[in-house]
Amino acid sequence: MPRSSNAVPARHSVALFACALAAGLTLAAFAFTTSRPARAEPTPSLPPLAANDGATVLPTALPSPPLPPLSPQRVALADERGRSIEVYPPLDARPSAPLVVFLHATCMDPRPVCDLVGHAGREGTFLVCPSGNDTCFGAPDWHGPAEVKSAFLTSALEKVEQRWGKYIAHDDTLIGWSRGAFAARDILYADVARGAASRFTSLVLIAADVTPDPVRLTKAGIRRVLFTAGDQDGARTTMQRAAAKLTAAGIPARYISLGPIGHWLPDDFDQRLSPGIAWVRQR
Repeated sequence: MPRSSNAVPARHSVALFACALAAGLTLAAFAFTTSRPARAEPTPSLPPLAANDGATVLPTALPSPPLPPLSPQRVALADERGRSIEVYPPLDARPSAPLVVFLHATCMDPRPVCDLVGHAGREGTFLVCPSGNDTCFGAPDWHGPAEVKSAFLTSALEKVEQRWGKYIAHDDTLIGWSRGAFAARDILYADVARGAASRFTSLVLIAADVTPDPVRLTKAGIRRVLFTAGDQDGARTTMQRAAAKLTAAGIPARYISLGPIGHWLPDDFDQRLSPGIAWVRQR
């Protein structure tokens, strides 16, 4: 039977198969080659920049001009009741100073007692003597709940800050005499109760039958406590025992005598108080 004219000879089939196989291999090699990422050529290293080469140079900030020196003269500010806050700047020239805040006793204006404090409260510190938050026979007095006294003192010290804020560096001492000592204790307790930041770091209590709680004093930020009274003052024994109690609780405390007097301040109060303030302010 004759072969069809469309039939492909066997040798031609082999040739076609070989061509197809070669073409497939070529396409596969091309696809593999084109799918591979090009290898990154190494970046040539550059020489280091010279100083300020291409960099932005910022101008150097000029130092602030020094504050003018403080006058040592006493200044009286008015509190929220229109009564005086007596402020005695430091006696020596310095860029800044902390406060010694003195709370007066029953029924009196602050100035006479702070004049008596003298240099003891002004050796590297401001002496600040606010009037009490209440009135006794027409004179200032400390009276009422602890939080009321605390708020009143805070308001008075804010007025001091408004006047001398740039000169004040806080590491402050709180002093209370007689009823002012009870006010000082109550103010510290109130500050602890409301979670206020510690302002005072040392405490001086004068002629008062008071035994402060060491736990609350510590929470108030008090590091040292000084007690003092006259030898014939009825509060002397209590204050001596209070000093021992605080020392045993880990707060350095001491008692010093104001001399052979009763419940008042001696004429040489400045000289007697000065070493005590220096001690209580030690870090």
